[in-house]
Amino acid sequence: MLAEWKADVPTLDLLNRMVGDPLPLGLRAGLVEPFFQRDIYFDSADWTLRRRGVSCRFRIGVDDRRVLTLRTGGRWEDGAVVMLPQRFEALVPELEGDQALAGTSDPARRLRALIEPGQLLPRIQFETERRVRHSKPTWFSRGRHEIIYDVVTVRSHHLAQKFQELKLRAVRAGRPRLDRLAQAFQERYGLRPLLVGKQERADKLLRELEAEGLADVTRGGREVAVIAVQAGAVAMLAESDSFTLPMRRGSGEEGCRDVLRASFGSADGQVRFLGTAPAGLTRPLLEVWEVRRAIGALDSAHAPPLHWVPVEELLAAVGSPGLR
Repeated sequence: MLAEWKADVPTLDLLNRMVGDPLPLGLRAGLVEPFFQRDIYFDSADWTLRRRGVSCRFRIGVDDRRVLTLRTGGRWEDGAVVMLPQRFEALVPELEGDQALAGTSDPARRLRALIEPGQLLPRIQFETERRVRHSKPTWFSRGRHEIIYDVVTVRSHHLAQKFQELKLRAVRAGRPRLDRLAQAFQERYGLRPLLVGKQERADKLLRELEAEGLADVTRGGREVAVIAVQAGAVAMLAESDSFTLPMRRGSGEEGCRDVLRASFGSADGQVRFLGTAPAGLTRPLLEVWEVRRAIGALDSAHAPPLHWVPVEELLAAVGSPGLR
């Protein structure tokens, strides 16, 4: 019996509409439950784990749970099963993925049989904004289902792309069957079933983002980073588990003021060009500008939220992984 079904949702608008619509087949649902999590897949520089059919994931949830998961793929020869797929998972106390890999949990210990943990790097990272609805059983519909609406953001340097998914899970057997509910969703919204997981989709999107970044470098594209100074502190943006300067594509003073407009809500301020940082493999040439007396700089109502870091703390953190 089908236990889970998932589909691609082509647009965010459609996903949001689905969250607000009544469920198909007259099913009733409770309140929408939001959840956030971040997944980091580790592998070596030459993708050793992938070549062996293994995946290693460190998951951080907004509920302060951190989970390390090790999966091994199955093997078939001449139609016969040689090795069954296996999954090893554990809640871990470590706050960072590299610490969890070097820890003493069951998946971390088994990982050492495959590769030295120190050789592993974060290769694929994505954030999931999840909304969940649970169907309520009725006299004639005793089955219970979990309806999951996901928005996944994949990031590479300062580029990001999103995709949306719908997932249906059977929580308790009964009518309607999960395949009937899936058919109803397909017919109502024109959805396309998915045969691959988030990791595979994120990996493909990541390669596209990196190719786009490489094309920018080849075309001689530029980015502008702004050092906004106010009252002895510098404006920084929180990006996953690190801080970064406000930046975006562009060049020259106009590019600098575009960053101000996006980050502070106003393009006004005293600007001064400081210099450039050379292009990297997938990062274009970076212009660095200093800004003082930026209007709106201390207004926390602007999005994205800014964190004002004292200059002394910023200098002390130079070179650390939490500062980019």
